[in-house]
Amino acid sequence: LCLCAFQAHGAGVDTKEAELKQVRGRIESIRRAIHADAERRDALTGQLRDADMRIQSARERLAAVRARRVASEERLAELKSERADTERKIVQERESLGSELRVAYMNGRQEQLKLLLNQRDPARLGRMMAYYGYFGRARAERITSITEHLAHVELLEESIAAETKKLRT
Repeated sequence: LCLCAFQAHGAGVDTKEAELKQVRGRIESIRRAIHADAERRDALTGQLRDADMRIQSARERLAAVRARRVASEERLAELKSERADTERKIVQERESLGSELRVAYMNGRQEQLKLLLNQRDPARLGRMMAYYGYFGRARAERITSITEHLAHVELLEESIAAETKKLRT
């Protein structure tokens, strides 16, 4: 009887040890799973941090591009405004020059010839010839001014084209 009780007690201890070993095995596998999950979490946290940094960098580049675009658009508007002003000046100077040429044509070169042939008043002749000289130089200056304005418009067109290309890029 004692021997049976001892055997029964020994069998119970073996069972308990087996259960304890099994529980320890499960604890160890859970501990390994927790450790693997922690490593995965740390790796994902690093990837998230890297992605956040790339997003921040992209935002900064986008802000810089937007600032350059706004500056380029402002420059383009300034160039177009300057071109319009210059073209208005050209139109005004051409109209003024046209009016002067029409008057000169109506008076004709005969007026100067009449003054030369009619030498009754030499002082008047001198004044009139000086006036004709002034008018001629003024017309020449106006023509030069128109030519300069046209060259400036060409430069503005080139600048506008460059700014437009820059904006497209």
